[in-house]
Amino acid sequence: MMLLTHIISDKTKKSLKIKSILKKKISLVTLEKASFIIIVGGDGFMLQTLKKFYKKKKLFYEINTKKKRKKMNKIIKKKN
Repeated sequence: MMLLTHIISDKTKKSLKIKSILKKKISLVTLEKASFIIIVGGDGFMLQTLKKFYKKKKLFYEINTKKKRKKMNKIIKKKN
């Protein structure tokens, strides 16, 4: 089964660079035709996008471009 993919990103340089790389490697379709949505950005952008599109019943994947998450992951690993 081939996933029909659409990418949504915030406007930060890092997110736009990742989106550009993905566009070169993945065949994209419009949001209406997509069965799979890649969200590129921070947590706030991801939550905003999910809230806007969750009723469309599509699969979502987030690529987080913020550094805070990495720091939080390190803190969690140290506690374990």
